[in-house]
Amino acid sequence: NGLTLRLSGEYARVPRLDGESEEIVRWNKRIERLISPFTSSLPDTQTRVEFQAQQINTLNEQLNGEKRRTTQLTLLSELSQQLENQLDAPVASQLAVNTLQRSLNCTLAVLYIHEPERHELVALAAAGTRASILPPGYRQSVNMGIIGRTLRLRKTQVIHDSRLESDFLQVNEEKTLSTVAVPLIDH
Repeated sequence: NGLTLRLSGEYARVPRLDGESEEIVRWNKRIERLISPFTSSLPDTQTRVEFQAQQINTLNEQLNGEKRRTTQLTLLSELSQQLENQLDAPVASQLAVNTLQRSLNCTLAVLYIHEPERHELVALAAAGTRASILPPGYRQSVNMGIIGRTLRLRKTQVIHDSRLESDFLQVNEEKTLSTVAVPLIDH
């Protein structure tokens, strides 16, 4: 009756078969007319499906961003609760560095304290899988290295490739490729 051909997209006017009554022809035309909105919208449906897939991807990206922010806020909340109970600077520093390392998922996070009378930075706390490369009580002059430059300029330093950075100081032959140094300024 031509409906199958119409649905498959190969529709051409099918001539009336011998013995088909006028009523069957009218019925077939009526069914064709009722089904045609569904069959003619197949390309539109594909476009809508693609658009909805894009929307789903966008929403997934937003959801992942919100999950990251929620994780970070949870870590900050935990740190805040832990710090309320701590008055000892080394313990509080270690808690802060542990939380920072977990939040950033980095291999090494270190908190240095500035000793202005000696013109040195001293590692107060370290965390991460590569924390062992830093010797206990590590000291560095404020006149050298990325952390020295961070202190002198009082600005965050972002190093994408430490091999290209002349101020980068290797400690115990570490193979760090990127570094972020952030000054914590007490006003």
